[in-house]
Amino acid sequence: MVKIRGRTGRGKTDYSVLSAVAARKLASQEDHNKAENGKRKPQLPPAEHHPSKKPKGQDYHDDQKQINRTELLNQTIEHSNSAKERVVETFENVTDFSSFELEDKAIANEERELILRLQSGDKLVVSGEFSILVKSGKFSIMGAVLRTNPQIHMVSAPLCYSLPIIECISNYEVSGAEIAIQYCNSGIRFLQDTIPLFKHIWGGNPKVDLKGQPSFTTLHAAEDIPKHWKFKVQTLNLSKEWKQLISALTNLVGQETPPTIVVAGQQSAGKSTLCRHLYNSILTNAMPENIENSDGVAFLDLNPGQPQFSPPGQVSLFHLRSPMFGQPFRHTHISLTNDDRLIRSHYIGHNTPENDPDHYTTCAVNLFAQYQKLLFSAPSCPLIINTVDWGKARGMEILVDLLRKTLATDLVWLQSDMDLEEDFNLDQTPSLGVTLHRLPSHHTRNLSRTPTDLRAMQVLSYLHLSSEVDSDTDRNGYGLQWDATPLTCQRPWVVNYSEPNPGILGIMILGEVLPVELVATAINGTIVAIVVIEDDDALPTVDAEQKAVNDRKGKRRSPGLSILHDPATGLPYIPTPGGSPLDPSMSFCAGQAIIRGIDTANETLHLITPIKTSCLPANKNIVLVRGRVELPVIAFVEDGKNAEKPYLSLEKTTYAPMSVRTKKPETNGRLNE
Repeated sequence: MVKIRGRTGRGKTDYSVLSAVAARKLASQEDHNKAENGKRKPQLPPAEHHPSKKPKGQDYHDDQKQINRTELLNQTIEHSNSAKERVVETFENVTDFSSFELEDKAIANEERELILRLQSGDKLVVSGEFSILVKSGKFSIMGAVLRTNPQIHMVSAPLCYSLPIIECISNYEVSGAEIAIQYCNSGIRFLQDTIPLFKHIWGGNPKVDLKGQPSFTTLHAAEDIPKHWKFKVQTLNLSKEWKQLISALTNLVGQETPPTIVVAGQQSAGKSTLCRHLYNSILTNAMPENIENSDGVAFLDLNPGQPQFSPPGQVSLFHLRSPMFGQPFRHTHISLTNDDRLIRSHYIGHNTPENDPDHYTTCAVNLFAQYQKLLFSAPSCPLIINTVDWGKARGMEILVDLLRKTLATDLVWLQSDMDLEEDFNLDQTPSLGVTLHRLPSHHTRNLSRTPTDLRAMQVLSYLHLSSEVDSDTDRNGYGLQWDATPLTCQRPWVVNYSEPNPGILGIMILGEVLPVELVATAINGTIVAIVVIEDDDALPTVDAEQKAVNDRKGKRRSPGLSILHDPATGLPYIPTPGGSPLDPSMSFCAGQAIIRGIDTANETLHLITPIKTSCLPANKNIVLVRGRVELPVIAFVEDGKNAEKPYLSLEKTTYAPMSVRTKKPETNGRLNE
């Protein structure tokens, strides 16, 4: 270990205590930056002249109402245009860990709690699952500024994502600021015992039982990282361009009209990361310190492939009142928490809107209408819209349509090497009344989980949530608990689908019309959406002569609705023209479930779902909708690889050259890890 001296007036950098390897990397990076600075075009003016830079001791909300929107964004736009010519990495190339030795700053270092007294500029990197409590001073993490407050915040920092940096930003030169890192056990770490995708992502020692380990690990020098960790550890270092734009957009909140900010870009460009930092910044910088009395932030998630707070296949509107410090698979069911709530959600049934772009746009417009209703009770609530991964041509047409229909004020475009300007000129957005901001995209590097893996983890995390936890017992996600019991061993809902008292009206299949005899095969062992019908007109009509038909048991039937029954199983099937979806203005998605089995003898369905029956409105019809969101294969083998599974063949596929493929079953019937 070597010590590097402090930052001086000559531009030298103080990296505190670092390894020799890290010191050499940082020194070479600094020399490289000096060379690059002579080549680069001028960027934003110095921080002291930037409108978003606040004087010491002054809060954001003290002067936010006097900021002129045009003046505020002029410099940001100038900077964004320069990014058009120079796409740079959003994250620094050098990995920064904690800037101090633990024993130098620790007040208390126990198994379940670590209390630190830090000075301004001190940085702390922690992996695992933990909670933070600011005892004095101010700290920044993932775009949020946390002040002295008894409120506890949950943080999820798995190794398969870049780790957040906790930085002290207080000016207590003598006494320092205090923060507590506390043990947390929601049960999500124990999913690794059932699901291989969750193995090793929380750090720790794989040879020691999880119950005997702390839930978090502090990281210092690179060589201190245990060799058994099977990840290249990275930290979340936002570039100067990102920080400046987030600050500028944050300062727009509190003006006469709340902004509507649309974030768009290609796949893996960093849209979710930007949205998370932006709403955290608004909630803790632009809002009153008492978050409960603020208007919060509305978040319209239009990315069905990798949504922030719901399982894949849905688009949703949320009202956020507290900052979020986790990944999608950690808070995939936000409706279970107190401060934040799901306003409305619709089931798309696909990971992209390309199969039915018109229905996708209709759902988005309906959710935006719900946001407009929210403004009556929260008039200062801004709206952040996360969009889908746009492809060429048709995708850009959908984006422009959304900009018009959501009355967007700002569009943040995350550029990549495969920009779409050759197919669509983004500079035409001023004609829509939208301010365009260009940012370099962020591509996650060398992490051990692909987007497909992360989507599977999100689905399985959702399905393993416990539905027996009372959401009133805790705040900020503490009420969320995970059950690592294999899905095949969990107690299911038993739903009657036959008269005289059916629990569902029927089953729909998006995108196609099937013979009724194939419905049981099409839905068994698949994911379905639980859709609540608010008005019978949401259901398609196929026979006008049935308009006078009513349910004799008190439950209404849609006029003109035709329900077919499978003669072998008795399953009720609602065929729609071309497999068309339900009207989003008269229905909503309450959650998703697995159809684990069909008991034809008792005419019941066995469902696995984390939602509570109390969350479903009374006297409303329920329809199960099958889309194209696939259940990860690993879900079939959670209880053991050698057990017999329906629809699953335990084979190893060998790929021969010249596109000739042969299948060779393993002699022991085992699956690869």
